Amino acid sequence: MYIKQLFLAAALTTVTISEVHLIDVGEDGLRFEPQTINPKAGDTVIFHLYPRHNVVSTNFNTPCESNDRSWFSGPFDQTEDGKKKFVVNVTSENPVWYYCAVQRHCQQGMVGAWNPPSNGNTIEAFADAARSVRQASAPSNRRGGELLEDEQIVSLTGSNASPTESRSASSTNSPSSATTTSSETESTAATGSGASASSTPGAAAIAAPGTGGLALAVALAAWMI
Repeated sequence: MYIKQLFLAAALTTVTISEVHLIDVGEDGLRFEPQTINPKAGDTVIFHLYPRHNVVSTNFNTPCESNDRSWFSGPFDQTEDGKKKFVVNVTSENPVWYYCAVQRHCQQGMVGAWNPPSNGNTIEAFADAARSVRQASAPSNRRGGELLEDEQIVSLTGSNASPTESRSASSTNSPSSATTTSSETESTAATGSGASASSTPGAAAIAAPGTGGLALAVALAAWMI
């Protein structure tokens, strides 16, 4: 009985409280709003793209330049005029840097980050370094995340708040569990999305709808009882 209680406790700990973070991309000029956030592992970040912006992740030392581990929202014209939002899961609290690759938006300060340090590699230092980049780049296709409508986002995150109404909404981490391997995350886009695999430290592609941590916990609890 004691062993069963231990298993039950372990199962229930998979039901954790996570947050949904909404970032507006270019709603009010060449900026991410908010420019920085501090998500935790298990949270979901939603980029709401406005005409004609996009978002690409990179390393601190290569601002405005994509690499083989970058995630990319794809161009704005694939969002159905902003109806679909780019959704990425957070898998660690490592810093993640990103920018808009349209024309010279990155060089003009359209950069952002989550969990940036307060000293050294700051968001201000990242923006300063971006000014000297000759040309911004982006992957050829969307990868590392999903373009989803609000209804799909709600079903994945379990949040009752519409992403267009709240920048940070509490939700139960259930079907939205990230594809996690380590802090140097190897993430794969959800099945059937057409997006290629990518990998960015601290981020992963949103998982397809299905059984998640909550379902697993309930199943294990029922089995133990």
